[in-house]
Amino acid sequence: MNEFIKKYQFNYINKKLIDLEKTFNECIDSQVKEASKSMIQNKIYNVFETISEEEKALLSIEKIERFSQIKSYLNKITPYVYGMPNVSQSQIRKLFKKEKKLKLPDIDNIEFSSLVYLGWRDIGKDKLYIVYYLNDKLVGMICRITKVASKGYNICALCNSFGKSDEVAFVSVVCKRSANYKSRGFYLCMDSEKCNERITSISKLEELINKTT
Repeated sequence: MNEFIKKYQFNYINKKLIDLEKTFNECIDSQVKEASKSMIQNKIYNVFETISEEEKALLSIEKIERFSQIKSYLNKITPYVYGMPNVSQSQIRKLFKKEKKLKLPDIDNIEFSSLVYLGWRDIGKDKLYIVYYLNDKLVGMICRITKVASKGYNICALCNSFGKSDEVAFVSVVCKRSANYKSRGFYLCMDSEKCNERITSISKLEELINKTT
């Protein structure tokens, strides 16, 4: 069986199993546990547009009876997880050819199989760069980081995680598809590696890229 679980789908499955673990820890009613398992199982299957019977069998959580089995389940499905295709420095330069003195990520030390998107920060320019394969086409997005004083917590538009202003910052991107090239602002994780571990849906990422590239 080939790899069929996208990285963000794996993150979603992991998140649902954390919910199941809470049920095992907090609930003693076996019927409630089984109902929770059934609901989570359906959610796991539904995150895939198409799924074969063999893939369903692999993703089945029927045999999970206690939280200690969840880690074994995740280890079992991990070999079937894949991330974004590798990207070269020349491809990145081509995407951002108008950027002067472009700071490139350390490609050789990046594990693309664990990424939904490639992101890196240039602290000197206060910019966050994002590279993503949209409909099999490599696209890039430049986010200008805006320093906004905030005592509370912000929420990342991509992974929905909370963080202080130095963890989840306000960024703006010029919407090239807008008639007046208006900028669009939202909050993003400054640590793209952590964001990639938490993102469970690509809908917002693709929506933002579609509006800004």
